[in-house]
Amino acid sequence: MGYASAIQSGGILAEIRRAMQASTAGIDSLAPLPDADVRTRSDDGSSNPPDPYAGEAKWPAWKVTIAVVVFCGAFWTGVGYLVLRLLG
Repeated sequence: MGYASAIQSGGILAEIRRAMQASTAGIDSLAPLPDADVRTRSDDGSSNPPDPYAGEAKWPAWKVTIAVVVFCGAFWTGVGYLVLRLLG
């Protein structure tokens, strides 16, 4: 009894590989030419929307760390309690 290949030679995998190789660019093609006109955009900040939380005080990192540890501890304690009640 003979077996047939599910993916024919040169099929979709070859097309994917060809597309991947065609989409890669070398560093030389990314660098601008020395005589090319290089245009730079000056960022004056007018294009950025205003920050709605700029006036609010931020929590210190240690308070955030404690809050995350307490929340995760409470969650996993609850999960452990449910597992023990269901299985034990």
